[in-house]
Amino acid sequence: TPELIRRFSLEVDVLGKLRHPFIAQIYTASTYHFEHCDIPYFVMEYIEHSQSITDYVIRKNLNQQDCLILFRDVCRAIGQGHANGIIHRDIKPNNVLVDNAGQPKVIDFGIARVINTDVPDATAATTMGNILGTTAYMSPEQLDGDCGKVDARTDVYALGTLLYKMLTGHHPLLSSGIPVHEIARVIHEDFPKPLKMYRPDIKKDTCSVVDKCLLKEKWGRYSNAMELGDDIERLLDGVPVLAKPVSLPEKAVRFVRR
Repeated sequence: TPELIRRFSLEVDVLGKLRHPFIAQIYTASTYHFEHCDIPYFVMEYIEHSQSITDYVIRKNLNQQDCLILFRDVCRAIGQGHANGIIHRDIKPNNVLVDNAGQPKVIDFGIARVINTDVPDATAATTMGNILGTTAYMSPEQLDGDCGKVDARTDVYALGTLLYKMLTGHHPLLSSGIPVHEIARVIHEDFPKPLKMYRPDIKKDTCSVVDKCLLKEKWGRYSNAMELGDDIERLLDGVPVLAKPVSLPEKAVRFVRR
């Protein structure tokens, strides 16, 4: 369909601008003629014996430190996109693979949003009310379907959800079996379950970092993935992080202000 071809072309264009060891690379792109049609294709990096990042964490039984190291590298990859004005918009376990060397590879920039460029609106943005992405990892503003609200902090929210899943094996808000019509309300209104509910041994600063990512209002989150990665680096180095604990009453006040 024209929409699929548009997304295909966007992914080729986006990946052509990004060169990072933790982003799956495109080697060539072209078209071939078949039955009066030009079929687009690209050849991209083959990730041997890859698995989703959450499956990798489970199978390798990674400890907190190793989870943070792996996640920091994912932040660097997404941060490279942010530095080039590219918002991924669909960060989830199946779009962050881990190869047989234990290195992450971010894939699927097919619904990425390119900002601060001359790219036409057809490829740079999503129209009002048309929601793209994976609902369980969407921020409240992305669920609203207004592309004007989506920026790097939207990816930060998804990254926070991913880190929560890596550390606990659970989604911060959604439980299995939740009705589809309830998902949007929960993401907009409910507060994430405390990390320590699942992992009492989680460090306080780690909780603060995840909580900052998952704030309902995007202005309170890290400004981009690189800034988040820097705080993960501080966690690994054992130095104070930028994120500060947010009490439940304070979260409630912020929610009301929304």
